[in-house]
Amino acid sequence: MNVFVRCRNGTLIPCFFCLVDVNLLFVASLTDRSIGGRGGKHGRGSDYKISDFDVKNYHLSFRENFYKSCAASVSAELALKTHCGGNNEKAWALINGFLTGLDRAADFSECSSGFLRFLWRYLDLLGLQPDVSSCSFCSSKLYDSAHYIASENAFCGTCCHHEKSPFFLSREAVLFLQGITFLPPEEASGLSVQNQAYAELKALIFYLIESACGSPLFSLKAGDF
Repeated sequence: MNVFVRCRNGTLIPCFFCLVDVNLLFVASLTDRSIGGRGGKHGRGSDYKISDFDVKNYHLSFRENFYKSCAASVSAELALKTHCGGNNEKAWALINGFLTGLDRAADFSECSSGFLRFLWRYLDLLGLQPDVSSCSFCSSKLYDSAHYIASENAFCGTCCHHEKSPFFLSREAVLFLQGITFLPPEEASGLSVQNQAYAELKALIFYLIESACGSPLFSLKAGDF
């Protein structure tokens, strides 16, 4: 169980907490009265005890689907390791939306595409999402395949003869990233990719998200992605 709080004028304000295991993930709201504790200023060195909560949302399908359970665990570990990117409210909206969509996903294709969308958008929250609209070296629009250049955190199109990287994206993979970046969420949620493009995107996005965290994600290694 992890408790996420906002700090306002030196006062700890409870926001929400998530319970994550292979059977259940739910979100609960907390009130000032439901948390008791003691300690010094800003809550440092304090012991807090949760005495009550009100369940607002739950995702029972996670207990029946290993992929969903693992993907949900990755979102929780990301929030902890990155401290929500310094923006608790935006991180909460992003993660909650992801979990709701994941719960409704009907098959592996919807789950895997949604997972990639979430990780890619979380990179934007962290300010580390590379620009997928144009080649970073000649500024021409990316319409075809591209290489990701780690030293520049940018993409190089086929128009350039820049040294190629281990991360190659086919045209389908590039168009998918552009779609989930620039299309409205209701349209982006309908996008999916085939096996080869999914493998390319998974290799790149998993590398980017772990680089952003500065360490491996244990839930990412443990999951069957």
